[in-house]
Order: sequence, then structure tokens, then C-alpha cells
Amino acid sequence: MPIAAWVISCLLGFFVLARLFAHDATMVLIWVNAFTFWVYLPAYAIASGAALRRRWLLFALAGSVAAAHFAWVAPDYSGARGIPASAVNGPRVRLFTANAGIENPDLGPIAREIIAADPDVLFIQEFTIGAERVLQETGVAQLLPYRIGEASSTAFGTAIYSRFPFTESEIWMVAGIPMTRATIDLDGVALRLYNVHPVSPTSLPNVARWNHEYAALLRALESETDKNLVVAGDFNATQHQKWYGKLIDLPLRDAYRECGRGDATTWPNGMRWLPPVRIDQVFFAPGMGCVSIREGTGKGSDHRPVIAEIALER
Repeated sequence: MPIAAWVISCLLGFFVLARLFAHDATMVLIWVNAFTFWVYLPAYAIASGAALRRRWLLFALAGSVAAAHFAWVAPDYSGARGIPASAVNGPRVRLFTANAGIENPDLGPIAREIIAADPDVLFIQEFTIGAERVLQETGVAQLLPYRIGEASSTAFGTAIYSRFPFTESEIWMVAGIPMTRATIDLDGVALRLYNVHPVSPTSLPNVARWNHEYAALLRALESETDKNLVVAGDFNATQHQKWYGKLIDLPLRDAYRECGRGDATTWPNGMRWLPPVRIDQVFFAPGMGCVSIREGTGKGSDHRPVIAEIALER
């Protein structure tokens, strides 16, 4: 037990230092950071056992790891922050974002979820020709008649559907991957929308592209001037990734944390032997507020959809 405890503690200590000084520098570190909530849990048991046995050096090491872990996960449990005064009397918009799942054999259940949620705006990732057809046949396209998007046979089809007309919309290439963005008008208030879906960092080429995509996304968001901005989709990154921190620093607000639900999870939706994490996100500009946020079922997809109601700054 002491040898195993030391090995585990030293490995976890290395990961802590790597996060502090080389955050997401390699694919291994990206995945360790993605599963931060789960990876460091053994440190608590080791620190407790070391304290009981008065093994103080081991306790110091494992306790330091546990303290770092606690500091990283604590913001997810900080409670709802409330709607800022600037958005209390502003219009509200209901958003539905879903990775439909390129291998999803039956998109009917997700389409019915969309209709039941009655959103004003729908963000779709992994938007296939089949998904486009199902949304038309089930009435989603009639509920949300304005669309900008591109169906694809790959995992990078993308679309935004809206109840309101677009004043501006485009499919734009982000480091070679299509994404969608648009602007709508709600009661005289402009709302800028970004539907994002970077690649998953599951190979060395994808890690490079993941970083390039996020760098391009950050540059685009930095240039936005609308005070009401929503960035939503499948981010292929959790709240423990370096790019999450850069989005927060823009500054943007994490709807999950703003609504006091930072510990929610959306992937892998029971379809892989991995512990659940949150990679489907909704961010918004600082003057806006989160009224509510929840997850759907997402039958057939490895992602749970996210349904959020956001208060806009007037």
C-alpha cells in the first residue's frame, strides 16, 4: 500500500505541475485535464490514510494534490450568481444546442425533444443530410423557419435554426472546419450567435488543429462588438481546459456556473466506458444572465443536448 500510494501520489503530483506550467501541452495532458474531477480523487483517500498512519511526507504530497484538485473543482459548486441588473428587464431567449451524432440511427427522438423545448434558437452540430431531412419532416424546420448551415457526411456539418429572421448570417471556416454564426433581433435588441464545434483532440494532428481552431475562435470573438453574444455548441473541451480559461478571460460567462450547475455533465451519455464530463457549453457576454439551464436526453447521440434560457442586456 505505501509503495502504490507513493507512485500514485507522485504521478498525480506530476499532473498538477504540468497543469500549472504546461497546461494542455500534450494530448495526454489534455485528456488528464478533461477528466480532472475523476483523475485526482485517489489523492483524498491516500491523504486520509497517510494522516491516520502518520506518514507525514506522503500526507503532504497527497494533501497538496487534493488541495489543488479542490481549488479547480470548487467553482463548479459556488452556487448561482443571479441575473445582473443590466439584464433583468431585457428580452429572454431559449436556446437548444445538440450534437445530433453522425452515427445516430434515429434522430426522431432528438427532434421531438426540440419541439417539446420550444426554443427560439437551435444550434446543431454533426448536422447531416439525414438530420436536415428529419428536422423538416418532424416540423422543427417550420417551428424555426430561418436557417444558416451546411449538412455534411462528416462530423462537421453545422447549422443554426431560428424563430426570428437573421439580420446577418454566415458559414465561416475556422482552421479548415465550417462553423456557423448569425445575428437576430429580439424586440429591438441584437443578439450575436456562434455555433462552435472544434475537433476532438484524439490524435496529434487533431491536437494541432484543436489549438488552431480555438486560437481563430478567440480572435473572432475578441473582435465582436455586440453587447449580447452567445457562443454555444460541442466545445470538445471541459471547464478544466486552457481554452475554457481563455474564453472566460475574454470575458465570457459560463451559463452552467452562472446558474449554479457547474457540476453537470453532457458526454459520453452512457455510450462509452468513460466517466461523464461536460464538453457541451453555453457562454454569453458579461451583461447577460442565465435564467435556467438543463440537459436533455439526446437518445442515439453520445451527447446530451443543452437547453438554456438567457436574459439579454437591454
